[in-house]
Amino acid sequence: QPPPAAAKPTSFLDYMGQNASQVNPREVEAQLRAAAPILLDDEHVAFAFKLGRDSTVLTSHRLLIVDVQGRTGKSVEYRSVLYSAVSAFAVRTAGSFDRDVEVTFSTTLAWMPEIEQDLRKDNADLFAIQGWLAAMILEHNTAGPPPRPPQGYSPQSFLAWLGDNAAQASPAEVEAQLRNALPLLLGDESVLMAFKSGRDMTVLTNRRLLRVDRRGMTGKSVEYLSVPYRAIPAFGVQSAGSLSSDSQMRVYTTMGILTKAMLGQDLQKDKADIHAIQRKLMELC
Repeated sequence: QPPPAAAKPTSFLDYMGQNASQVNPREVEAQLRAAAPILLDDEHVAFAFKLGRDSTVLTSHRLLIVDVQGRTGKSVEYRSVLYSAVSAFAVRTAGSFDRDVEVTFSTTLAWMPEIEQDLRKDNADLFAIQGWLAAMILEHNTAGPPPRPPQGYSPQSFLAWLGDNAAQASPAEVEAQLRNALPLLLGDESVLMAFKSGRDMTVLTNRRLLRVDRRGMTGKSVEYLSVPYRAIPAFGVQSAGSLSSDSQMRVYTTMGILTKAMLGQDLQKDKADIHAIQRKLMELC
């Protein structure tokens, strides 16, 4: 991963909005090795984000939060969260009027169920961050982070393709979109099932459940939520009633935020095979 360009000075609005800048990981690694024996010999910094005196660091082994405390800054907390404790992660792109993008970690830790990091939208390589997290957190990955898509790739073309209809989608078509329009899938990752509902989509790959959630009136802000199957201990499908046009799929996760622990997907009863979905979830989870 090449180091990003030097970060611009943090503006007042970014500082007040807690929007961190992506900084050079090699410089951060050198500083961590010089300041304190924090990193293991074989541990390396992949991404780092800085706001004021504090930093959030993604290494080859963990998520490291460096919290400089007190007026003098002599007290420093180094908080480590192992990737095995991350039950889901998400990246959110900026909307029309947003100054920031966002990376979110949902954990199994009662004392820290969620970690959010706002980043300046002009300074963060969001899909490269997503790819690194997928390579670190998803099970059985042997192919490394996703390859960069062809030059001129367009997330907007993916959103236009997504459209507004609700149906079970072609896995091959969805996989082509997630490789060519967006750099989301790992090299050895394949789409097994996909479901479109309104502006949103739920995808079952051989590595994770991927949720695409368009936010706001314009839908330009998009959250890409990844849940590894080890974090889904329960799931269910429900057939449509006589007065309902929708069947449902639900997954129950180990995410610490209770309002996010259950993910549901409405399905048109004549366009989705809920029993095939149930069998596939049983195989994956």
